[in-house]
Amino acid sequence: MRRGKNQKGAAVVEFAVLISLLVIFLFGIFEFGFLWLSSYYIANSAREGARVAAKISGILPADTTKRRTAAEAAVDRYLAEHLLFADEMGTAGFRVTSYNDKSFTVNVGGTNITVPTSEVTVTVQTHMVWTPILWPLLNILIPGNNFELREVTQTATFAIE
Repeated sequence: MRRGKNQKGAAVVEFAVLISLLVIFLFGIFEFGFLWLSSYYIANSAREGARVAAKISGILPADTTKRRTAAEAAVDRYLAEHLLFADEMGTAGFRVTSYNDKSFTVNVGGTNITVPTSEVTVTVQTHMVWTPILWPLLNILIPGNNFELREVTQTATFAIE
């Protein structure tokens, strides 16, 4: 099959367009995968902090100072062991852990029982360590949208024993 004179180089142009779309697609997969993995670790650190704060034995439920300290230490330990950017743990404002005592009421057999809980919220400032490569490109390609991720926040609550 013969190609006309105007068909020369068409395959190269098609390849260039397709390879650029493929590279953008692969960067998107890597970036969103990294984001999902980081969110997973941050959620687990919040659960670990709430679990440790709730399970401390020998401390009254009203003693929030010791529970808060234990929760923050557990969050730091978990993030330092698992997070991909653990070298940023010492950066001020990178990770914010808040601890709250809450309670909820459960009706058991017609009797209302109040259950004290430990609630830990972990917020990681992602813009301090990771600037996505693909999102500025999306802002150029889709004007008027602001694709930006500044932080990942996860909350966990455990009943105090």
